[in-house]
Amino acid sequence: MYPFPRMLEWETDEIAGSYFSRIAYENAVLSKYWFLKWLGISRNLRAAQIMDISELRPTWIGLSEKLEISLDDLIQWLSTKPYWACFYIQRQLSRRDLEALSRLPIRLDVVLAVSHPRLHLRICPTCLLQDLGGAAGVPIARRSHQLPGSLVCHKHGVRLIHKCPGCDRVLIPRANLLRVTSQCENCGFDLTQHSEPPLSCLSPIRKLAVFEHDCLYSSYAPRPAREIVAFIRRVCRERNTDLAKVVLRMFGPILSTWHRSTANPAPSRLFLDQETMPTLCACLVALGFSHESAQQAIVQLGPISNAPERSLHKIESISQAREIVSGMIPSTKRRRLSWHRMHRRSRFLFWFLVLKDRAWLERQLAPRQRSVLRIPCVSEDRQVILGSGSYDQRREACARAYYRDREWMHDSRRNRKVDRGKQLTAARDAELTNSIRTAMADWFAKPGRPVKFTLERAAALVGVNESKILNLNRRAPQTRDTLYESTTHYRLRVLLWLMKQKTAQGVLLTPGQLFKQARVAPTWERRHFWAATVVYLFGPKGSYS
Repeated sequence: MYPFPRMLEWETDEIAGSYFSRIAYENAVLSKYWFLKWLGISRNLRAAQIMDISELRPTWIGLSEKLEISLDDLIQWLSTKPYWACFYIQRQLSRRDLEALSRLPIRLDVVLAVSHPRLHLRICPTCLLQDLGGAAGVPIARRSHQLPGSLVCHKHGVRLIHKCPGCDRVLIPRANLLRVTSQCENCGFDLTQHSEPPLSCLSPIRKLAVFEHDCLYSSYAPRPAREIVAFIRRVCRERNTDLAKVVLRMFGPILSTWHRSTANPAPSRLFLDQETMPTLCACLVALGFSHESAQQAIVQLGPISNAPERSLHKIESISQAREIVSGMIPSTKRRRLSWHRMHRRSRFLFWFLVLKDRAWLERQLAPRQRSVLRIPCVSEDRQVILGSGSYDQRREACARAYYRDREWMHDSRRNRKVDRGKQLTAARDAELTNSIRTAMADWFAKPGRPVKFTLERAAALVGVNESKILNLNRRAPQTRDTLYESTTHYRLRVLLWLMKQKTAQGVLLTPGQLFKQARVAPTWERRHFWAATVVYLFGPKGSYS
C-alpha cells in the first residue's frame, strides 16, 4: 500500500462513492481497480461496489482501515444505512456470525438492517449549481438523494435525475468509480441548466422526501419495524381510516419505484407486515405525520405491540378462544355479539370456533339472520387455495385450512413460493437480457473503428453490477458469450470493418496486409489464418490473393 499524497474531508451529506472518487481523482487514480489496488485491498475484493454500503463486506472494512476512517463514521456519515436502520427489519443470523459482528465498533441494529441500495445514483441540478460555487468547488453525490422514496430534492423540491436529459445515458452507475460532473460526458449537456418548477412544501412527494431525510439524520434510537406497523394500525383504528386507499391515492404512481417485484410493479394492496422502510414512511406521511411528530407520538403511547392482534391468528385451544370471545361481548345484556362483527374481527377465531366449538358459539352470538352457515369441505378449500377462487375466498379457505389441513397448506405455500421465485428470476433475466442485447446492437451500429463491447461496458450501459451479468450467464448457459463480446468476435469485426473500408476505397489487400493494418491477431502463427478467414468468408470476389 502507498499513502495518498492528498486526503480530502468529506462534505455534508456526501455518499461514500462520491468521496472515494474525489480522493482518487485528486491523486490521479482514474479507476476503481487501481484505487483499491493502491490501498492494498486484496485482488479478490476489488470487484465489490464501493458507492454505498448494502452489506458490511470485507472490502468496506479494508477501506476503513486503509483510509484510517472509523467504521462507525463510514457507516454513519457516508452511507444510507442509518435510514434503513431507523425502522429496521433484522436479518436472522447464526450465533457465530452475531459473535463476529459484535466485535466491530458499531451498533448491531445498523449493521443487520436490511437495505436495498440503488443501481444508479441520482443528483439534483440545483444542488450541482450550488456545489460549483461552494467552498470545495466540486459537485458531489448526496446520500439523501439516493433514498428510495426521495424522488425530489428535500431542500429545493426539484425532481432528481439519474439519466442525462440530452442523451438518456445513465450518469453515475453504482458499479463504477465516477466523479460527479456538471456536464454529461457523452453529449456535453449542461446538467445545471436542466430545471423544472419545484414542488410545493405541501406536496406529498416532497413531504416524503423530507421525512426520509429526517430519518437519515434521526437522533432517536432505531425502532423495529413491527413496532411502527402496530402504531400505524392503532392510528388507523382510532381515526377509522382505510390506510390502503389513503396511501395509494397519494403515492400510488410512485410505489413501483421502490417495490422490487417486476411481476406487480403497481401494487393495489398494502401488507404492512411485509413492507419495508419506504412504504412505512409513506404510510406515516399519508396519515399526516412528520418524522418528529411520529417519534413523539410513539413515545407518548408507550410500548406498542402486535400481540393482541397477532394472537387472533394463533388460536390453539378452545379455552383461549372462549376467553377472547367473552372479552368481545358487550357488557349490556340488551346487545349481543353478531356473527358478522365477530367474522370481521378475526376470520381465524371465527372458523376455529365454528369447526371446534360451534354449539357454544351459537349460544353466545345473536341468531343468524341469513341462511344456514355452510362449511366447505377440505377438497373445495384446496381448490380455492390453489387459485380457483377470488382473493376473499382464498383468505377464508386459508383460515379453515389452518385448523384442519395445516400441513398441506404449508407445503403448498412453500412450493408456490419456490415457483414464484423462479418466475420472478426468469422475468428479471429476460428483461436484463433484452436490455443488454439492445445496448449491444446500438454499440455495434456506431460508425468508425469498432470498439470492444466488454463486460464493464455492458454493465454500465444498462446500469447494473457486473456480477448480475455473470450470474445470468451461470443460470442460463445459452446466453454465454452473447451478453458481451468475446475477443474472437471483436477481432473479426475489426478485420471486416477494415476490409470494407479498403474495398470502398478501391484498395485490394492480401491477408498479411489486412492483419498488419488491423493489429488484432492473437499470435504470429495464426495471424494469416484470421485475416484469410475474414477475407474468404466476407470479402468481395477477387480480393483474396
